[in-house]
Amino acid sequence: MNMKYLKIVFFFLLPLIILAGCSSSEKTDINYTGIKYVSARTYTPVFNIPDIYKFLSEIEEEIKTDKKGLIPEISYIAPPGEEFEIIGITKQNDHTIFKIKPANSEKTYYIDSRFTERSDGKKNQGEKLSKEEIIRNLKAMEGYPYEYGGATANGVYKFESMYEIKGLREKWKPKGLDCSGLIYQATNGAIPRSSSEIVKYGEGLDIEGKKLDDIIDMLEPLDIIGYPGHVLIVIDKNSVMESSPKKGVRILQTETRIKQLMKDRKPVNDAEGKDKNKIFVVRRWYK
Repeated sequence: MNMKYLKIVFFFLLPLIILAGCSSSEKTDINYTGIKYVSARTYTPVFNIPDIYKFLSEIEEEIKTDKKGLIPEISYIAPPGEEFEIIGITKQNDHTIFKIKPANSEKTYYIDSRFTERSDGKKNQGEKLSKEEIIRNLKAMEGYPYEYGGATANGVYKFESMYEIKGLREKWKPKGLDCSGLIYQATNGAIPRSSSEIVKYGEGLDIEGKKLDDIIDMLEPLDIIGYPGHVLIVIDKNSVMESSPKKGVRILQTETRIKQLMKDRKPVNDAEGKDKNKIFVVRRWYK
């Protein structure tokens, strides 16, 4: 069967699988004493805040989002198998909350231990995919809506059954799959999840002071173009792909898209210490 159709079937079936609910064991904490690493055993909401239960229980009729339509309390949704280093452990409403650091990241976040299982710290983010496989994954997602965090809704269904917070599913209205989430999912978690970390990942190309045609000539498939706050990925010399709030996931002409960037931004080799509103970089991460 064509891989594209398999992926489409998967995306339709996944919510039904999650909606089946949690077993009684998933409502119970596992003893993680002495364990340094865990991995996600299902789609796992990764929070920016430690007080997860308080946030979920106080959700209003419609979740508050920032100016970009994102949910500030949630960083992203981790796919099954993503590994985390445990930095700290706290108890919250009789449940264990981990303070964690994902692989390829220096940032710390918070997750519910019941979404995880023990790991040995040797697991990769996922099987390394070939360039061709990643590009096929990207193209298969063309036309998907912009949804912050990827599988946000699926993760919250788990929370509803775990925490038994009535009405959580109805109140949760995710904005959905963002720009970095698109790339993270397509690469099987091979790169950092946030755009602010992606624009520091890999090798920065020498584009400072270069003209449009010169920059395009330097590009290779899977190069990342962007700035802290937004990223897009190169499909080939003629096309790039991105997910944006108003347009969703789409493929654009490389020349047109970079020309748009250069109207308000200048190309630089490194985003560190620069005004993120005035620059963009190109990062080469795939080896």
